[in-house]
Amino acid sequence: MKELLELCTKNVHFTFKDRIFQQLDGVAMGSPLGPVIAGIFMVELENDTLPTMTNHMTPWCRYVDDTIAYINPSSISHVLNIFNNYHPYIDFTFELETDEKIPFLDTLIIRNGNMIETTVYRKTTHNDIYMNWNSFAPKTWKRGILTTLTKRAYSICSTKEHLLSELSYLKDAFICKNNYPKYVVEQIIENYKPKENVIVENEVTTQKHLLVLPYRGVVGETLVRSLNKTFIKLFPHNHQSQIVFTCVKLSSCFTLKDQTDIKHKHDLVYRVTCPDVSCDAQYIGEVSRRFEERVIDHSGRDVKSHVAIHSVICNHQNVTFEDFDILRSGYNNNAFKRKLSEALYIKEYKPSLNIQDKSVPLQLYN
Repeated sequence: MKELLELCTKNVHFTFKDRIFQQLDGVAMGSPLGPVIAGIFMVELENDTLPTMTNHMTPWCRYVDDTIAYINPSSISHVLNIFNNYHPYIDFTFELETDEKIPFLDTLIIRNGNMIETTVYRKTTHNDIYMNWNSFAPKTWKRGILTTLTKRAYSICSTKEHLLSELSYLKDAFICKNNYPKYVVEQIIENYKPKENVIVENEVTTQKHLLVLPYRGVVGETLVRSLNKTFIKLFPHNHQSQIVFTCVKLSSCFTLKDQTDIKHKHDLVYRVTCPDVSCDAQYIGEVSRRFEERVIDHSGRDVKSHVAIHSVICNHQNVTFEDFDILRSGYNNNAFKRKLSEALYIKEYKPSLNIQDKSVPLQLYN
């Protein structure tokens, strides 16, 4: 397990402005291991330090890496030094309550005498910009945003005054800054009712059916309303249908990351042409490793390579990167699709250096 963790954390590379960097410390941004390792580290820190600070701090509440605690004012520097000396690369910061208020996550905690009140907290940089009502997106998404924020208000606000203030804030934000119709905002907020825990006996099992469609504007929403009415008429009472829309991601229109150098691409199908101008020999192959490694193989390192053998027999010069071109890439460790693509390209181009006609069977039935 230790070797696997080190492999995933100490050998992480990334590119930035056409240069390759190695992650020296911590976990790569976006790695699934990040939250897991952060949680393990914080639990270890708590087990080692908290028992020694019972006279300085109590209680201690944590969510991932955000914590809230009651600390003796004279012990703040002492507690901070213990945490910051636990690991050389860890630097804790703290925030004191101001005017008997302190934020924790998206909650503002307020001391009112001997009572504790809570309301919704927003950072000073928050601009109240959400999905605009006129944007090209399903109305269910737009309504869902306001419904979610209304639910948050009911969940966090501990008094009626805080709740009414937060709901009024939401109305102004969505009507004035996000162009929501006033009647829609008032309808969502006024009709929202927190769900109560209800015990249901002899409940009939309901089968749910999900239909996913690409969003196509007003025409698509009209179609969905028609489909929903049809499903209600056709489906038995213990069947429920739900239609959801999918969006078009920006990454599908243009790349959002630095281009990977061709040498470091993998999971692709390639074609190589003999560099001799009087020779039309070609070879098509697939590779899961880095493309550069396969080029070196064909350049003579792999004595079984058909390209390398051709160069020796015909006394032609060894191939270089200029003699290769990528036919298809992006198979993401899907060996079957990669080999199938190779077979189709072999069938199309009929390269002379490929001994086999295909790499995988292409018949529909065995």
